[in-house]
Amino acid sequence: MNLPSLEHFFIIGSPRSGTSMFRLMLNSHPDVIVPPESGFAHWLSDKYSALPLDNTEILKNFAEDTINSRKFETWGLSHKELEFYFNEYQVSTYEQLCQLVYYAYAQEKNKNIRLTGDKNNYYIKHIESLQNKFPSAKFLLLVRDVKDVVCSCLDLHEKKINSIYKPEFSSSIKDIAIEWNEDNLEASKLLSNNICVVRYEDLITNPEEELIKVCTYLDIKYSSNMIKYYMNNDEPEEFLQWKKKTLEAPDSNNMNKYISKLSYDEIILINDVASEALSLFNYN
Repeated sequence: MNLPSLEHFFIIGSPRSGTSMFRLMLNSHPDVIVPPESGFAHWLSDKYSALPLDNTEILKNFAEDTINSRKFETWGLSHKELEFYFNEYQVSTYEQLCQLVYYAYAQEKNKNIRLTGDKNNYYIKHIESLQNKFPSAKFLLLVRDVKDVVCSCLDLHEKKINSIYKPEFSSSIKDIAIEWNEDNLEASKLLSNNICVVRYEDLITNPEEELIKVCTYLDIKYSSNMIKYYMNNDEPEEFLQWKKKTLEAPDSNNMNKYISKLSYDEIILINDVASEALSLFNYN
């Protein structure tokens, strides 16, 4: 049996930019599935993308490697379930093989989908690889004012998080700002002809307008379910230690926090080292 025709997209963005909220918004659309974070599709691409996918042993090994991938246990799919779908459906490309995993997840969630999505913050540093391995994919770039990104990263250093997946960030304001500037400039350059840019601040102040824009780019109808994402939160409980905001509705109070948290000199420093991307994304 052939795999149903599915389109795919990636959500990319710097850490602490609201990408988990964005994932939940899209995952709440009835025609879309965007599972919790697991980068198996990228991690396994070098090993499997050039191999013949009509080989039972190769598919069995891919299923095993997928199941053992970091964070994949949060999807709740078993090795037996994956092998069932691999035996049931035929695929001819690595892109389709990964889509079959997303499709299996959607089927187990009783969703009849048209689009599959994937969100991982580290993807912003591997865009060329994703473009090569997933040539038909679209890209959504979520950008947040770097000054609030800095505040969120620093706040995380103060949290007591008991998880092997606790995110690790630099405690250097300058280093965070430089990385944000470089990553978002590079993403915008590499994806200039295949990208939908959304600013976090616009998303939380005008969510319906921004999500309609996103749906138009993805060629699907807007669904009001997307704004109610917090009522359908499937973030793994362990991740909620640093993603509690995803349990709440969009809140415009989550922007411009840097005004009270950063000193004048710190703001000047950040604006200086990240000036190019701040200008590009209209953070003036």
